[in-house]
Amino acid sequence: RGWCRIEAMAHALAPAASVLPPLLVQGPVDFCFRSPYDTLTRPAGEGEFTLQSDRRSLAPVLWDLLGKCIARLLAEGDLFRYRWARAMRGYFMRGLRVCGDAASERRMLLEGESNLPAFLRAYRLPGLDFNDRGYTPLRYAVLSQNLPVARAPPELGAGG
Repeated sequence: RGWCRIEAMAHALAPAASVLPPLLVQGPVDFCFRSPYDTLTRPAGEGEFTLQSDRRSLAPVLWDLLGKCIARLLAEGDLFRYRWARAMRGYFMRGLRVCGDAASERRMLLEGESNLPAFLRAYRLPGLDFNDRGYTPLRYAVLSQNLPVARAPPELGAGG
């Protein structure tokens, strides 16, 4: 269900010490704990919605949740998770539209990242040869589906 997925996403994106693992109740005495990371493979917008209008209500909630998480990670100096969460916004928003059409949505997702120098600044990447745990500028560009940066010539250092 879509609303259940947004609740699970809120748990997954919250500071680790502030939440208990999500509890999945399956019956009167049947329950289990879920890993918050299970949620990351199931975008909320791909859940089932009884009312399709709920998708329109859910989109700005999730967009705001992601924005707050990304801002918190940057403020905490957790650049690895900041970069990853920023790159994954499009994936997490799958099936939802904050803007009216797909083209506007892409522009919003990639705002401030349209070329390689802007992309490096937005992701706080210190250089083209950057590699943190296997994550390079190219890997972040692919995760964020940023085609102009992903297609940058290898001599510009976007290789992975």
